[in-house]
Amino acid sequence: MKKKIVIILIFVSSGLFIFNQIKNAITTVKSGSQLPKEQQIVKKLEQENAQLQQKLNQVENPEFVEKIARDQLNMSFPGETVVVLPKDQASQSAQVINQLTGTNWQRWYHLFFN
Repeated sequence: MKKKIVIILIFVSSGLFIFNQIKNAITTVKSGSQLPKEQQIVKKLEQENAQLQQKLNQVENPEFVEKIARDQLNMSFPGETVVVLPKDQASQSAQVINQLTGTNWQRWYHLFFN
């Protein structure tokens, strides 16, 4: 009777051991097929992180903060005066600059003597 119980316990424990080994093997095979997908996701996230880091460095730059404050918020340093030109006048001044041709010294000569 004791031998039968021992044999049954050996078979049951062997069966559980084999079942767990098969389960682990199946899990390992499934994990291997997911690895390339996960590597692509990691690569995408690293690229996004690099872009965000670059943007953060740009935004933390004091020159960028000053440019945004001046251009979008019309702020200035003490003692400075902000001048806002109408859009058509600003485009006219850009056209005048574009119309000037020649080398730099010729443009200066034209500015002072014509």
